[in-house]
Amino acid sequence: MNITDVIWQNAFAWPDRDAVVWNGKSVSYGQLRKLAEKIAGRLHRAGVERGFCVGISVENALLTLGTVLALARLGATSTLVDKRHPASRKEEWVDLLGVRAMIQDAAETWRSTKKPDLIYLGGKDLYAPATRGGERHAPVASDADDLHWIVGRSSGTTGTPKSIPQTHRQGHTRSMSARSEDKAIPRLMLALGLGTNIWMNHTMRQLYSGGCVILMRALSVELFLEHAIRDRPDQVLIATGTAANLIDRIEQSLPADATPFPSIQTVTLTGSAVPPALRARIVKSICPNLQVFYGASETGGVALLSASHTGLPEACVGRLYPWSEVRVVDDAGKVLAPGETGRLQFRTPGMISGYLNDEDATRKAFVDGWFSPGDVGSVDAAGYVMLRGRADQVLNIGGNKVDPAAVERVIDSCPGILESAVTRLTTDGGHDVLVAIVVPQDALTKEIEERVKERCREQLRPFEVPRAVVAVKSLPKNAGGKTRRDKLAAMLQVSPGDRADGKGPV
Repeated sequence: MNITDVIWQNAFAWPDRDAVVWNGKSVSYGQLRKLAEKIAGRLHRAGVERGFCVGISVENALLTLGTVLALARLGATSTLVDKRHPASRKEEWVDLLGVRAMIQDAAETWRSTKKPDLIYLGGKDLYAPATRGGERHAPVASDADDLHWIVGRSSGTTGTPKSIPQTHRQGHTRSMSARSEDKAIPRLMLALGLGTNIWMNHTMRQLYSGGCVILMRALSVELFLEHAIRDRPDQVLIATGTAANLIDRIEQSLPADATPFPSIQTVTLTGSAVPPALRARIVKSICPNLQVFYGASETGGVALLSASHTGLPEACVGRLYPWSEVRVVDDAGKVLAPGETGRLQFRTPGMISGYLNDEDATRKAFVDGWFSPGDVGSVDAAGYVMLRGRADQVLNIGGNKVDPAAVERVIDSCPGILESAVTRLTTDGGHDVLVAIVVPQDALTKEIEERVKERCREQLRPFEVPRAVVAVKSLPKNAGGKTRRDKLAAMLQVSPGDRADGKGPV
């Protein structure tokens, strides 16, 4: 099998049905198939063969998708290389994966200094209109079950990003599983960074189901409003961090009593926990049917928290999908009873078997057929997953262990706080103190600051109460919308113009 087979079946069954909306224009399934086949023919003519790993550095989301499909048809592997990354990171990634060819925009001038035989293909020639004499057809890898069709990157929020390879069989299983669980959503808008693992996985799920995926040119409130009104999505998938950064301007751009997005039936948040204040504002300003998607790039979807799941603790991230398994173990690996807190481990049909060319990371994360994401939590008898934090994010404050997620949940419950993150700061005197960095709904007043500290004193242990509360306009996020915890301490040294409270360094 080849992961593109189902999409090609859809293209022959519904050649005129919308598959993709890009830059205000609809691309049918038939047109998407022809685009991918044209690209596949040109790649093959340029020397790209089955088993090649090919880097893609193209900003046009439609052409990126067409190229990924074309490479999958050939039995080659795609990996997206962000042109914004420094040369050293690109070099490291290309070397790790054994990339044989690079597809680049005209503006991309990066060249490897370690791989002189790397093939460079310009997008201008690769994506040019079809020639009058027709295009040469490329061979199709129909027996590609165990070949990698794509290699993504982990978020890197807790360390060095890892390579996440997916075989055709694994990708097919993930995409097919959506059809048995989700209602038919014909138009899905992806408000996610181009090429992230979840961007690619949900695009494939949508194309497998015969629906339409709406791709954004960039993540901005202007484009969000433009797509949401013009392209009539039924469902929006957006990272929690991105939603937090956009919600202020979305609210300011809308009439007070208007129904701003009549076509949107569901908003799905992913990437991190959803603070109560953010949840309430999305329900009011975008769509009342809000759900939260929980999973990992290594496993695909694990649980879903829908609008019908009411009266649950704030720590709940959803109920297990029918195809997901979760167990909880202690530090010694002993399986705990339902409701007990420990390290979460997942197992799903589309789970990868390990990281590419990284035996040490694979050995730590994959144990006896289970994947350990580093999350700490519990699962009750009904299959609801409670997330308590991450084992590798615990902060040492004066010899006391502080779970930042537990502190952040308390802060996020405070009125006037949109989202928060806590970090450790070492003072000039050499003492470690806990500092809360918050994104206020309006401005951080002295009253809100004291309310945050008071709520923490009421619900947390003394060493978990932040010494200071600092306001910023937004938290640092990666492409998937997760908070970059490695960037938090640096935020405390920023200039007053970048701080929402107008104060200088702590």
